[in-house]
Amino acid sequence: MEKIINAGHPDYNRLHFEWFLVNWCNYKCSYCSSAEVMVDTYSKTTSPGKYKLVLQRLAALDNEFEMDLFGGEPTLHPNFLNIIEELSILDNCKLIEIKTNLSKSLQFFKKVFRSNKVKLSASYHAEYYDQKFLDKCVALKDYNFYCHINLSDKPEHWPQILEMISYFDTHGVRYDLNLLWSTPGNTINYSQEFFDIFQPLIQNVADTKTYRFGYNNGTEEYLPTFIAFKEKMNRFKGKQCKALLYEILEDGTIVNGCTRKRAPLLLKQETLCVKVTCPRDACHADFMLNFYKDNV
Repeated sequence: MEKIINAGHPDYNRLHFEWFLVNWCNYKCSYCSSAEVMVDTYSKTTSPGKYKLVLQRLAALDNEFEMDLFGGEPTLHPNFLNIIEELSILDNCKLIEIKTNLSKSLQFFKKVFRSNKVKLSASYHAEYYDQKFLDKCVALKDYNFYCHINLSDKPEHWPQILEMISYFDTHGVRYDLNLLWSTPGNTINYSQEFFDIFQPLIQNVADTKTYRFGYNNGTEEYLPTFIAFKEKMNRFKGKQCKALLYEILEDGTIVNGCTRKRAPLLLKQETLCVKVTCPRDACHADFMLNFYKDNV
């Protein structure tokens, strides 16, 4: 049986930042993966963090990067629109993806598209579903926008989800389907009935991007995210990996997303784009499959 000996691309160097803008959210989803670090009360004096220092450090970075803005609910940051504006003028910032529950006004979200670098990802949560959410999705469909539909394991939510998928198909709204993971406060248990209903739909909207895998017999193949994760081909613990994921915490600290090692104050390619021994049980996001991994 062939074994994976390397994956990703040796010359791939684009950094990926995940900026945790605020640790508060106006929703309290039962399956929230960030629930343990959320606070109960939002404070405009402590929650914004040192965003100006972060922007100054990113402006000095001599390497291309992509930025994910999330939280909590990132649009609650009092300087959110200014952050978008400042990131947009950085030549090395190639993409700004906003992960939001879409609770702000339609007029607010149209402002973020003043930048052509913005991609807006709205998360559907069954526990907070209403018609306003659907209306905003339709109104934003002609922008760089898509809806991230979180698939509930509770049967009472399935008719609503199926109805929404049909609605999006009819109105031309781009979307993907996301399986939830158990958290310390909530156990996710998908039944066989769930997979009978939703697996064909998941496969139908699976991301068309593919990722490279090299084998010990000298062959290689390119596989979509759904297959790579389903076949557990996203597990590289112990291999050498160019770990290009960095997290920006609510207080402005920047750490490597895999090793948790703090980044130096001056962000430079030579110190950030380096190989490490993979400590993770699995890559949690598809873009991480681009990072080059091998045994050397």
